[in-house]
Parts: sequence; structure tokens; C-alpha cells
Amino acid sequence: MGRQTFRDSRCLWTLLSTPIDEAAPDATMKILETTGVNWIRWWQGNFPAA
Repeated sequence: MGRQTFRDSRCLWTLLSTPIDEAAPDATMKILETTGVNWIRWWQGNFPAA
């Protein structure tokens, strides 16, 4: 997120996908980017303790 390095030796693999709207591919990408950022923020505070 550009504020500080987020390093964790544990692993959480996530794959986000959605069909691309060929009429508005940039809008589809924006949805994925927004969802990805929200997903990372949620897991940073909710990842189980080691």
C-alpha cells in the first residue's frame, strides 16, 4: 500500500478473477484493483496469529 513494508513469513494465496467487460475493460480492472486492496487491508488485521 506504499506506507510500510508488509512482510509475513506465513502465506495466503488469493486469486481474484472476473469476466472482462469488453465494452469497459478499464472499469473491470478498477473493480479488481479495489477489491484486491480491500482484501489485503482486511487480512492484514485478521490473519491468524502464528
